[in-house]
Amino acid sequence: MIYLNWALMVPLSLLVTVLGVLLCPILPLFASAQEGLINNVTAYGIDPRLPKWLNWFQTPDNSLNGDNGWKYEHWLWRYKLPQWLSIYVGYMGWLLRNPGQGFGFRLLIGDPIIAKWDGNVAVNDNPGVEGHCTVHCQDLFQWAWIKRISTGKCIYCNFGWNIKGCIDGTERVHLATFTFSPRISNWK
Repeated sequence: MIYLNWALMVPLSLLVTVLGVLLCPILPLFASAQEGLINNVTAYGIDPRLPKWLNWFQTPDNSLNGDNGWKYEHWLWRYKLPQWLSIYVGYMGWLLRNPGQGFGFRLLIGDPIIAKWDGNVAVNDNPGVEGHCTVHCQDLFQWAWIKRISTGKCIYCNFGWNIKGCIDGTERVHLATFTFSPRISNWK
């Protein structure tokens, strides 16, 4: 049943993603200062976020300012613009980078969260580790598969919800986001 629910969400997720891309120029206009959530759902201050009725288009774990990589490594050219335009372009860029990520968001809570898994939990494209890993936690699943195809490139498939972080069983709260991402990725 959990696989059927996920399969039904795939076309809806694609629709929300396309809608998020189309709406990203106007979504920053709805931003307001709100309490944010990050890492194990602990409040970390007031940051610009979209209102609840638009939360499908917002990343659940970062404000519209983005993560540290976004703030200090990517799209740095925006800081040469006037401040109001720099802020708008930064918000819009973050929404464009992560369109519709709030769709399918789940909050897993347990004491601690118990996940069952099979395969190699270290599979990743950065650092490059080939293999597969299947994780089941509460009513969610994640299947990740990585295969190196050339120097510097790999096939990266990740389906379900991002819940590999539940494997060690030490977290009490975990953010799980819906994922459907077959792609060619950089192998590092």
